[in-house]
Formats: sequence, structure tokens, C-alpha cells
Amino acid sequence: MEKQFQNDDGSSIVLRSGRFGVGALAAFLLADDPKQVTLKMTTRHIHADRDAGLEFEAELTDRPLTIRHVFRESIGTRIEVITSSPPAFMQRSSSDKNNLIDEWDWYCLDDPKVRRVATSGRELVQQIELPSNLKSSPFDYHWIFPAGYLSVGWIYKDVPQLICNGIVVTKEKKDIPPLEELESPFGKVIIKFPAISVFDQDGKLPLTLDRLRVDYERISFLDDLRDDIFRNIAAYLAICAPGDLRESKIFDITKDNQLKSHPAISDS
Repeated sequence: MEKQFQNDDGSSIVLRSGRFGVGALAAFLLADDPKQVTLKMTTRHIHADRDAGLEFEAELTDRPLTIRHVFRESIGTRIEVITSSPPAFMQRSSSDKNNLIDEWDWYCLDDPKVRRVATSGRELVQQIELPSNLKSSPFDYHWIFPAGYLSVGWIYKDVPQLICNGIVVTKEKKDIPPLEELESPFGKVIIKFPAISVFDQDGKLPLTLDRLRVDYERISFLDDLRDDIFRNIAAYLAICAPGDLRESKIFDITKDNQLKSHPAISDS
């Protein structure tokens, strides 16, 4: 069975976005008051008899779990999260439908396909579709291949700030630390952190338990990312440089905002 999911050195060949046990914890994070959450799970293995299903309920207490044998007609697992204190986005009125659709548009890859169908039968269209491999896309990511990851794509465009294995982690670009701050003879230069799409088969990306943020300082491929972006900036300046640069004359990269015209550069 392991050979289906791991290679010979023990690395995963499956893009697993979850962490062991985090799914259960996330259920309690759904509510404004975690103590008002009950997690109920019922399951039946594909080879088990109908009367050999298992069921348990859990709350955020130190009370031990009681696992019961139950009759279950269907195969598989059903997880119910019961709460009288749902999060705000689940309490929105029908007038907030567009925002609600946006909340559920969490998947970005072109393969495998994910269909989102509301109870009304309306299909929710996937707003952003990124390639599941390195083939070209309308977004033209730049790709690096740091140790421990399949690949990492970076881009300075209006796409979600952080995507991991096709799942949106962070959409907003606010409160994102700069990739680098430099002092130059022409003033302070800030290299903005790009939007990144990470293919992480071994769960190395330092996500928080609720999977809503990443610890940017602990990302192991920051040096690879900086190097690739600096090379891109250098190539951009070489193309945009005036002809007299070839004569070894001084080139003021701040003149006419030549440096700042690169999307990675900011002075504030």
C-alpha cells in the first residue's frame, strides 16, 4: 500500500495539503466559541459488514472518546460539525451571495476538476485556473525547484497571494512582509513578496494549524526565491537599459523610474 503513495526514499508522491489531526482541530475553529462545537463521525470500511460501522462524538473537553459499533448502510465516512455558534461567513444573508461564492472558490488547479454546486443547482464557476504542472497558463508563473518541494511558482499579478497544492491559503496581499529591503546609492529599495503557488508533497510549507496563514520567516526556499527574482530584475534592467550602458558609462537605474517599473520593486 505504501508504494502507492511513497517512493523508495520515503517521500510522498501525493500532494497532501492536510496535516494529521488538523482536520478535527479545524472543526472546532469553525465556531466563534469552540466549546459550542460537537464533532460527530460515522464510518464504515469498504470490506466491513453493515453492522460493523463505527461512530463517535467529541467535544473540546478532556472527556475520553467512546467509539460505538453501529449499523451503517453506506460505505465511507461522514463527518458532522454541529454548533450553535457558526462563523460569520456562514450567517450571511441571501444578499451576500457574491461574497459567499467567493468564500467557497478555494481551489485553483485545472486538474483534477472540482465542481461546486449550490443547493439551488447553480454551479459556482472557478474564478482562477492554474496549471497542475509546468505547462503554460494565462498567468505565466516563473518556476523554481527548491529542495523538498516539487516546484514553486512566483508571479506579480492579481492572483491569490499563497496557493498550496492548488488550494488557496491567503488571497489578500496586505500584511505580507517584503522579500528584501535594500539600501542603494539611489535610496531605499524594497523587493515585494510575490504571489506564490507551492507544490508541496511532504507537508514542509510552514502553515498555521488553521491553514489560513504561513510563517514567512520559516519558508525554507526564500534564498532560492530571492535569487530567481534578482536574476529576473537584472535581465529586465539589461533589456530596458539605454544603449550607452554597453559603453560602460554610469547607468542611473532610478532615472525615469526604470527600476521601479519592474513589478517587484517598491520604495514604500
